[in-house]
Amino acid sequence: MGLDTVELVMQVEKTFAITISDHEAEKIVTVGALHDFVMQATDADGRALDSDQVWDQITEILTQDYGVPRAKITRDAAFIRDLRLD
Repeated sequence: MGLDTVELVMQVEKTFAITISDHEAEKIVTVGALHDFVMQATDADGRALDSDQVWDQITEILTQDYGVPRAKITRDAAFIRDLRLD
């Protein structure tokens, strides 16, 4: 993982009050996988977050903090290959 993706993981951890281990982070290569991980992690600790709100927050992080155009953010978009986060 490059600096951008490490910072992204840290921002998502802070935003959603979850922990993502290095091992887990290595497996999260798409925006959809990140969304699914956040949903599972928050469900596991008893917080039922709205899926659309989680998606919107992830999208907001990517557009505001990393300058990713909203049109490029899809479930299948890979952080490195498609969004150019290294």
